Amino acid sequence: MELKPLFTYAEDSEREFSPVFPDIEDTKVEIEPLLTDTEDSSNSDTSSSESNPMTTEQKFTLVSLSISYAFSSAFYSMLGPIYPQEAKRKGVSQLMTGLIFGVHALVVFATSPFFGKYLYRIGAKFVLIVGLLVAGISNVIFGFLDDSPDGFVYVVLCLIVRTLEGLGCSAFETAGFAIMAYTFPSRVSTMFGIIEAVIGFGFMVGPVIGGALYQELLL
Repeated sequence: MELKPLFTYAEDSEREFSPVFPDIEDTKVEIEPLLTDTEDSSNSDTSSSESNPMTTEQKFTLVSLSISYAFSSAFYSMLGPIYPQEAKRKGVSQLMTGLIFGVHALVVFATSPFFGKYLYRIGAKFVLIVGLLVAGISNVIFGFLDDSPDGFVYVVLCLIVRTLEGLGCSAFETAGFAIMAYTFPSRVSTMFGIIEAVIGFGFMVGPVIGGALYQELLL
């Protein structure tokens, strides 16, 4: 019997505090325009940053990386019209010829996550420069393997040099994309599109240049 006044008091207290809830709903209605203004301001900041002209550092980064990616893809595809004939002359089977071609991409596939994980510990610029040097020197050495002994020795040397070349390309390509994203924070998609176009251009002109040089060599 003594519990009834307690329940009655609780109900009365809830009734007293019930007018507070409409005030909360009104506050939510007032907050919504603030969120809309914030989104509009962020979009306007992004569009204004994209319309700003590139700095000298950004232009230098874009040009240097574009040249690096173009030469890398051109050197990779340049062997298409050249190497099969040379490998056949050296006594290399078609299977091993395909393996020598494919080991480059296999190394890039296997080592790119490693460079991406430890890139910021080692340093993006250092990885980029070392990767370019390793890839460039490997390409030059691969051109002199024509003077190596035929058969097994030639195949082993080709696999080693192509593996080193793939390792260097994996390093500088991973570092290059990271540098592009850091240098162009508001133009990442645009810059990546430009780099992909440059890579496609290198793959396109590489076989043409390789075929022309090999034809001149035979003449």
